[in-house]
Amino acid sequence: MAVSARGVAAIVGVADEVSPTGVLERYGRDLHTSVARAALADAGLTFADVDGIAAVGNLMQASELAEHLERTGFEVRRITYTNFLLLPLLLSVRFAQRLSGHRESDIEITVPREPINAILAAVLAVEAQALKLTNMPAGSSLLALARKPL
Repeated sequence: MAVSARGVAAIVGVADEVSPTGVLERYGRDLHTSVARAALADAGLTFADVDGIAAVGNLMQASELAEHLERTGFEVRRITYTNFLLLPLLLSVRFAQRLSGHRESDIEITVPREPINAILAAVLAVEAQALKLTNMPAGSSLLALARKPL
């Protein structure tokens, strides 16, 4: 059952890291920090306005994230998967990479060239609208809305 955050909170900041060559200049924690700072600035906020941020590099179930947040004193309002609509493509690419012997690295994040990037962005925009109404049953990322009581 989805927990509504309507009237309680809103995700209003948006940011993206782009490169004309398709190769990003930042990776890993530096990339996460840069994009988070830009999204907060877009919302008129700073890190001081946020109770906590977590970036997890390994697979985690929504229930595990909820347990972790609750164990550390947060009240979970909503948890959903994201990138659901792109999951079949993502799984296919990862499977093909494993078959070819590809090894993951911090520098494998590249921005696809146009028009592929525009198509992927449009798919994610559709999903963003759907996320306003419902949680996604699966995905490559988790999004949590939680607050720390005063």
